[in-house]
Amino acid sequence: MKNLKTLINKNKKNARNSILGLSLLGALTTNQTTFAQTVSNDKYIMEYGTSDGHGEYVRNLRHESGGSWGISFATGNNPKMMLSYAGNLGLGMTASTVDQPGADKSLTVQGLNSSQILSTSFTGIVQGGLFANGLNLTNSTNAPSYVGTKTNHNFAIATNNVQRMLINTAGDIGVGTQTPSSFSYGPNFHINGARRSRLLLESERYGMKAQVYINSYYSNNDIGYYLGTITDHKTFLQANSKTALTAKYNSTNDNALVGIGTTNPEEMLHINGNIRGNQNGAIRIQTNYGYTDIGSKNANWSHFNTDRDRFYFNKPLYVDTGFISSYNSDVILATGNDGTNTPTTRMTIAKATGNVGIGIDPHATSKVYVDGAVRATSFVSSAASFPDYVFEEDYTIMPLETLETYVNQHKHLPNMPSEKEVVDNGLNIPLVVDRSVENIETIYLHLIEMQKGMKQLENKVKVLEEENKKLKTALHN
Repeated sequence: MKNLKTLINKNKKNARNSILGLSLLGALTTNQTTFAQTVSNDKYIMEYGTSDGHGEYVRNLRHESGGSWGISFATGNNPKMMLSYAGNLGLGMTASTVDQPGADKSLTVQGLNSSQILSTSFTGIVQGGLFANGLNLTNSTNAPSYVGTKTNHNFAIATNNVQRMLINTAGDIGVGTQTPSSFSYGPNFHINGARRSRLLLESERYGMKAQVYINSYYSNNDIGYYLGTITDHKTFLQANSKTALTAKYNSTNDNALVGIGTTNPEEMLHINGNIRGNQNGAIRIQTNYGYTDIGSKNANWSHFNTDRDRFYFNKPLYVDTGFISSYNSDVILATGNDGTNTPTTRMTIAKATGNVGIGIDPHATSKVYVDGAVRATSFVSSAASFPDYVFEEDYTIMPLETLETYVNQHKHLPNMPSEKEVVDNGLNIPLVVDRSVENIETIYLHLIEMQKGMKQLENKVKVLEEENKKLKTALHN
């Protein structure tokens, strides 16, 4: 002890290391040694002993400074470890820095440029821990800090002694699974739940919450994959920062509106832009009863096709150009028959000839063929000529005697169709009208001639009457 005190008086600066070293050496031959010394108001106490010959131990090693007890371990004059009175343990720290604000029974490791807390298996094969400023303890000031393994082994996080998350050596992250699935082109994030899994994102500023959710617990109608917000906020799907799809909650009908090419959809599906279908570009609308294709399928036509027997329009159909035609068949206009699904053809326009049949199939040689009466307020027919030639000087009028002979023989007027021709071929109205006018004009010519003959007869009668009067007068005289 005399030697110890001499050393302390000579070099108080190294008192802590001297006290610890000499007290240990001086106590090797005793069962228990307690040493206490005060140096510059710092009190040092050390207890050393053996435990029934099974090993040596340091039971108490305390340092009091200003009324607070603590222990400082050093090599040379450099402190390496500090255990404060509050129970905080610091490696590479001093008493003034180990008790950080809020620290309680904490472990802090401080290095010059980097530090680590490394846990190694008994064989040294597995190594894991906390690494500050790089995994390889470099002197770089920009290296990040890490928690995990340094060897080729998985890293797991557990609560309540149950593994909750695992990162395998390929970088795949698994939550709720010990074997996260792998992805050929990079790390994979794998969440596995017994009945449902959810990744929740939340923003405190506007109370926004979004989720990626898989449900396999409720009825079949609810089982599926969910992506979007669970608050009254829009969900956006973007490509290169350009919004391609928007989902918006509609509080009026308590449903969701979807917009493509717009960030403010106003209908269940609101598309702002062109649509291309899989039927040569046309869109197919499929229902339980059939389909309808809408759109151009080639460079010449715009198509409106269906696999049903007919189209149904519940409103009038208007055509801007007034042009309606068929592609490779007759044009047929039909109406329903007593409310049945079998329509009745009312008018047909033949594809080959363009002839029209109303109430009947088109006639091969007639432009319009009507089965039934035709009523009109007027009728105009075009003609290449009209029988005014009757009044020309070179026109020869058939004598009535010749006409009488013809009628007696043919039973119809000249140039007029016979009854059989009309019955067999129909009445050619323009031809009949034209020839009727010719006959009427001819009759007028006969009447004119007859009137001239009657005038001549009247004049002759007057002459005869004058002569007769003169003759009577002469006889009486």
